Amino acid sequence: MENKNMELNDTVEKVLDSGCWPEDVNFKEETEFICIHNQFQPLFKFENFSSYDKLLKSVAYVIRFINIIQLTSSKLPPPTGILTSEEKLRAQNAIFRQVQCESYSSEVNLLKQTNSIGVSKESTLYLCVPFMDESGIMRFKTHIANYEPVILPRSHIVTRLIIQQQHVKYLHQHTETVINELNKSYYIPKLRRIVKKVIKSCQKCKNNRAKPQNPMMSALPTARMGIYQQPFTFTGANFFGPINVKHGRKLEKRWGCLFTCLTIRAIHIEIAHGLDTDSFILCFRNFMHRRGEPREMFSDRATNFVGAEKVLKEELKQIEPELIANNFVNPELKWNFNPPASPHMGGTWERLVKSIKNALYSIEFFHTPTDARLNSYLLEVEDIINSRPLTYLPVDSDESEALTPNHFLRGSSGVKPIGQFNSNEKFLKSNWKTSQLMTQRFWNRWLNEYLPTISRRVKWCKNITPLKENDIVIICDPDSIRNSWPKGRVVKVNVGKDGIVRSAMVQTNIGIYCRPTVKLAKLDLEAEPED
Repeated sequence: MENKNMELNDTVEKVLDSGCWPEDVNFKEETEFICIHNQFQPLFKFENFSSYDKLLKSVAYVIRFINIIQLTSSKLPPPTGILTSEEKLRAQNAIFRQVQCESYSSEVNLLKQTNSIGVSKESTLYLCVPFMDESGIMRFKTHIANYEPVILPRSHIVTRLIIQQQHVKYLHQHTETVINELNKSYYIPKLRRIVKKVIKSCQKCKNNRAKPQNPMMSALPTARMGIYQQPFTFTGANFFGPINVKHGRKLEKRWGCLFTCLTIRAIHIEIAHGLDTDSFILCFRNFMHRRGEPREMFSDRATNFVGAEKVLKEELKQIEPELIANNFVNPELKWNFNPPASPHMGGTWERLVKSIKNALYSIEFFHTPTDARLNSYLLEVEDIINSRPLTYLPVDSDESEALTPNHFLRGSSGVKPIGQFNSNEKFLKSNWKTSQLMTQRFWNRWLNEYLPTISRRVKWCKNITPLKENDIVIICDPDSIRNSWPKGRVVKVNVGKDGIVRSAMVQTNIGIYCRPTVKLAKLDLEAEPED
């Protein structure tokens, strides 16, 4: 025991001895500054929602889920089923509180701390005299009793969603209607400007406002300027009707098949018993026997015309080469089809169809005509239209009559007596020269009087942005309501000889269609720039 005490005393002496102590180390004092910033963390990402109704339902279900978790320890049953009006109201208040904290944080903090009315003069809401209601929402203190609208920022995404909701609710009405409904519950600075912008960016309104863009009218085709060619060298074909005829005791339908000379605007009418390919081929045969074989044919893309072209091509394959010259079919006949649903491309014959119908309406049918009477009526109409003047004849003109298609067909505009002819050889030679001179004179008048009248564009005089592949368009159909017009994507564009897009192939949900550009309205899918 004594030995242990002696060892302890020796240890204490050594500790107390300063020579055994370690040297002091000087530590440099450093001061660290810590700044604590309470940053507002939004509970919901409003930019992930495309409509206010979806946003409201999502927030309401989140709040319901939180309440269910809090009620797990209690014996109360959790809420189920559809959202109640109270749940939607709580969700709306939560949305408004977050929106105001994001945009008016200084005003909200000041009103919460002071629990008073009004903010500083530096605030943009100074004249609104804002205050906090019992739900923690900042409202506008107006001069009108019981009218305290919620203050919302102009450039917030929730504000745009609310404006969009009111715009859709009132069936995409104009600006004033939307502003009137919003003013009942909200105060939004510069409301008219943002409402106009939201309505302008509405995709449904863009679709309703979309209109086809007409490309610049193309130059006249070669067929319209076939100078010094035989009549009906370049011919357009079309049908009109039906016309009822009496066949015994029953009524049958007949159609008129119109052949138009694209150069001199003369017409030839045949009666068709149907709209099938065989009926058109018979009309085409009769036309060629009386007017000669055309070099080029132009028509709409009707099934009977397309079928006729296929049949004629098959007949050409079966005919021996040495017999082609003696056959009515011209092996060099070229058939040109306009795109479907493009009557404006056949305006040359469409206008004459209107003239034929007007002439037929002027004839008083006391009884339903027979085939013979209808044929007589159509021949009379044909002669009248071929006697119409192509040009304007001034009073002081040296010409006795205006130029008509009949001048090229039979040498005069109307029916004149043939007169007496001499069989003398010299007379016959001079008569032949006179005929050639008259033909030359008619063509000179055509060049000098008629051609200048068709050289000017009457509409579609400017270039437009052409359609391109992958453009989204609406196919316009005048025979159906606008809301039922199909939408589609352009898969191919057809460029004309002048380098301008005239038609396009459009892929829809039911197939691919070829339509002219004047029947395709391009949709504006560009988003409006944000403020």
